[in-house]
Amino acid sequence: MKYLGPKSDLDNWPFPDIDLDEGVLSIALNGPEQHNTISTEMTLTMGQILAVISGDESVRVVVVSSREDNFCAGFEASELLDNTPLNNWHVKGWQLLTQPVIAMVHGQCRAGAIALIKSCDIVICAEDTSFALNDQSFDAAEAQHNGLVTFSVPAAELQAQTDTLARELASKDALALRFTKETLQRVPDIPWDEVLAFTSSKQAELKTLHAGRPSARASAIESFLAGKSKPGAGA
Repeated sequence: MKYLGPKSDLDNWPFPDIDLDEGVLSIALNGPEQHNTISTEMTLTMGQILAVISGDESVRVVVVSSREDNFCAGFEASELLDNTPLNNWHVKGWQLLTQPVIAMVHGQCRAGAIALIKSCDIVICAEDTSFALNDQSFDAAEAQHNGLVTFSVPAAELQAQTDTLARELASKDALALRFTKETLQRVPDIPWDEVLAFTSSKQAELKTLHAGRPSARASAIESFLAGKSKPGAGA
């Protein structure tokens, strides 16, 4: 289903392709003439799209990919992009989202596209993906070894494995996912004793927020007791 945002904020936006299916929002870069290079048009559009997504509870997981042969060939040579928060989406825009973000990468991923995938939470790439940064090229195995890529898979399995992971995450408690992302972003930069204090406070906050709303587990138990579902019986 084409995603328009909570208030049809993105109606009639032809770029990029955006679809929402059972909580998984798929954003496909779609600039075939320039191999999905990061242009001013893409920058302004993506900055506004991310602002809409961030406040939409119907979006539980975000997957960024490409409709073309290459994921993204970096910046257009003719473009001079400033460093405003709106125009900085490719560097940290995905980090600012509360939802988990998966990058599905194939073909070429070059220059500015490296910053884009580094700001995603999980990066899955095809084994034949080619990466390039600062005139140095490297393959998927090296990208995974260096931590740029979470894991690589055969090209024929890329879509299926990404879909499986995205739907599994979408089935989890949204608050828990949000708190997990926030914790993982915060703890690398603070001392161990502060990590313990931070995670404890987050767990307490999560319990408080859940106190006034039914959890996924509670809803499942209620459904079972009412005879609406039968775990293990395919219902």
